[in-house]
Amino acid sequence: MDSNDQAFVSEEDGEQSPGCSDSAELQEQSQTAAFGDVKLTKKQQRRLEKKERNAEMRPIWRAKSRENRKKRKAEARERGEELPHKISKKNTMANSSCSVKVVIDCSFDHLMNEREIISLENQIQRCYSTNRRMDQPLQLYVGSFNGKIKERMEAKVPYKSWDLILKDEAYHEFLEKDNIVYLSSESPNVLSELEADKAYIIGGLIDHNIHKGLCHQLAEKNQINHAQLPIREFIDMKGRKVLTIDHVFEILAKFTETKNWEESFLAALPKRKEVVGKSSNNFTLLSNRKTGEEGNVKDNETVVDNKSENLDADTVNSIQDLLSGDVNNDLTNSGSDSQVLCDSPAVTDVKSIDIDDTSCGLSVTSSENLSAS
Repeated sequence: MDSNDQAFVSEEDGEQSPGCSDSAELQEQSQTAAFGDVKLTKKQQRRLEKKERNAEMRPIWRAKSRENRKKRKAEARERGEELPHKISKKNTMANSSCSVKVVIDCSFDHLMNEREIISLENQIQRCYSTNRRMDQPLQLYVGSFNGKIKERMEAKVPYKSWDLILKDEAYHEFLEKDNIVYLSSESPNVLSELEADKAYIIGGLIDHNIHKGLCHQLAEKNQINHAQLPIREFIDMKGRKVLTIDHVFEILAKFTETKNWEESFLAALPKRKEVVGKSSNNFTLLSNRKTGEEGNVKDNETVVDNKSENLDADTVNSIQDLLSGDVNNDLTNSGSDSQVLCDSPAVTDVKSIDIDDTSCGLSVTSSENLSAS
């Protein structure tokens, strides 16, 4: 018998083949260790390992969070400010001057798995936390509060002492139909204001776009008013335009304070979305001049005309220096397409500043026809 034949043993012998690796057995044991005889996929294994790591790190995270909280409180005391928890006890919905209603519609839990129900619970908690920290809280409701989401929160969260309104019935059963606006990114209508007598519905559906457009379809079916947030009108952001429930609520909450959509988006949305307000995009400035109704230029007035995107901070500072008269004759070209026609120290009388999109170069033309430097 040659060496190859020796690597195999007949079934009658009942011996294990030396060709079998012990590593395969160890891997199989690790897969079945947590769930008995049920084998885990690699993805499930990674999740289990991550969960175990998080469980080990959680005490450290909580200790660090407590230290940071104590530090913030000490700093607030030094500045003579009220502590956040003292503010929130006074700022209740009943005492608020804001009558705008926001309802989280939880009628979709039959479409979500356990992990998504947990995510919905966490987002409801963040909405409540945001509302409690406002000077004038919104009227926060949770509609269709029954089924799996209610069971989850009863087991994990002391929600019964929270300052919010929980309703077992659906939103259209306790609100007047004419005063309802369902928020949906698929709606062709764009929200411009928040009206005091309206109730704005946020769909409590965590589905990762499996049921895309469902909220809009239901609003259409039930003849409910619907609208989308004015995202495209006020900001540019990278990636998907889908927002979480708590982000939508925080945007609405910020808008009730600022009355400015762009500021509300910038304050509420996370940095990973790389949000840029459209009012901070590249622009053309007419300094000390203004174009009249018939195209004429009027003295001693300024116009800002938005044109392009992504104006960096250095360019903005340069423009501001030009307008304030702080730039001297050694202003140099900032790009290959730049053209500086400011051979005179009287740069305060600037007629126009054009921004080149590719090089962010400045083209400055004085009101006097000066030759290029």
